[in-house]
Amino acid sequence: MLKYVTAIAISILVAPYNTVSASITAAEACAFNFTDDQRKNYHTEDFALHSRVAEVVGDQIGRVFYDDDNDEWLIEPSQLRDMGLTNILQEGGQSMQQYPIYGSAIAFEPGLWDSTDGLEEGVTYPAASEACIEDISYCTDEASIDNLQVIELKTNYNGAPIYSPYAFRGPPNEIIYTNCSRSQPQYCPSMDLAFVYDYSNVATPEAEWYNAPRCLYLRDGTTTGYWTSPYFDSGAGNINMVTYSQPIISKSGKFLGVATIDVTVDALCYGEQCNEPVDYSSSIQPVGLTMSAIVMALSLSFGLVKV
Repeated sequence: MLKYVTAIAISILVAPYNTVSASITAAEACAFNFTDDQRKNYHTEDFALHSRVAEVVGDQIGRVFYDDDNDEWLIEPSQLRDMGLTNILQEGGQSMQQYPIYGSAIAFEPGLWDSTDGLEEGVTYPAASEACIEDISYCTDEASIDNLQVIELKTNYNGAPIYSPYAFRGPPNEIIYTNCSRSQPQYCPSMDLAFVYDYSNVATPEAEWYNAPRCLYLRDGTTTGYWTSPYFDSGAGNINMVTYSQPIISKSGKFLGVATIDVTVDALCYGEQCNEPVDYSSSIQPVGLTMSAIVMALSLSFGLVKV
C-alpha cells in the first residue's frame, strides 16, 4: 500500500477537473423505496472503526477537494481509486482484523464528472479483472498502464454521466484475488460501479446505499452516515454485504455523493451472537492519522498548483 500513498503524495495536478453539475430535488430523491424492515439485526456499533474510515474520506473530499466557487474538482480519478485501495487494505485493531473492509466506493452525483482515465468497461489500472484472470500480465505488468485512455462515463436514466470508482477484495471463489494485500495491491480489483448499474436511479433496489443517504440529506439535512440492510451485490462484489455510506457535502452544503465501506454479511454477528466487546482505543487513532497524512500530502500538492 505504501507505493500508493507515495503516488498520491507526489502527484501534482496540472489542471482541475471541471464539472457539469446536475441537480435533483428532495421529492425526486425520496421517491426511493426504503427497505421495509429498517431494523438492523447486526450491532453497527461494533463497526465504528469501519464507518469512521468512510466518514473521514467523505468529509475531506467534500471540504478539501471540491472547489465550490469554480465548481471544479482538485483531485484526479486515479487518486480517488487509490483512496479506495487504501480503505480496503486497512490493518490494525481487533475489529478490522476480525471483519476486514471488503470494498470501498466513492459515488458521485450525476454530472459531477464527464470523463475518467482507465481501461475498457470502466476498469481502472492497476486492477484484477476478467482480463487479468485470463492473462495475469494484464494486472501485474507495469506496461499495462500504456493502455490507459480517457473514457467516456456511463450515463444514467436521465442521460447524465455518473461515476463511482470502487476498490474491493474480489469474489472469494477466484484464486487470483487471494493475493490482494497491502504488499500486492495490484491484485485488488477496481472498477466503475456505473458500468454495473445506475446507482443514481431511485428505482434501482440494490442502490439503497446511495439513494437512502441522498434522500435523507436533501429532505432532512441529515449528514450522518447510513447503514444499509443486508443485500447481495450482484455484478460487483457478488457477495452478501452491508454498506455504510457517508454523505459527501461541499463547504456550501451541496450534496456531492457518498463515500462507502462494505462488510461481508458472513463476517457479521447477529443478535445475541454479538457478545464480544471490541476495544477501539488502539485502532481508531491510527486510521485517522493515516487518512490525515494522505489528505495533508494531497493538500500540499494542490498548494503547489495554486501558488
